[in-house]
Amino acid sequence: MSREVRKVPPSWEHPRDERGMYIPLYDSAIWFFFSRDPHLEMPSKDKFMPYWRSGVATHYMMFETIDEGTPMSPAFETAEELASWLTDNGANWSGGDVASYDAWLALIVTPPPPHWFQPGHTK
Repeated sequence: MSREVRKVPPSWEHPRDERGMYIPLYDSAIWFFFSRDPHLEMPSKDKFMPYWRSGVATHYMMFETIDEGTPMSPAFETAEELASWLTDNGANWSGGDVASYDAWLALIVTPPPPHWFQPGHTK
């Protein structure tokens, strides 16, 4: 299961469906990727996170990205607060495993490159 940190505005609420479940959304950063490859089917704009001007998305939120992406944490002002919350709440690192504060913090402050930009990735 993949994990990804996304920056959001402090009061932003991820959209939910009629049952109260989070609606999966792609990170807005991959819009450029989809728009530049004529072999990929472009998802509709409502399948993407909103795009915020610089300085608006100031809080950290952890997402699972096994699909487009749904939040697995609230938004926090600092990377350290998010790492503490993930550790204290036994958040799933991968396959049911939990991680230490240091491991979560490392993922938050130095996230790996998105899977769609890694060499050899195909649709």
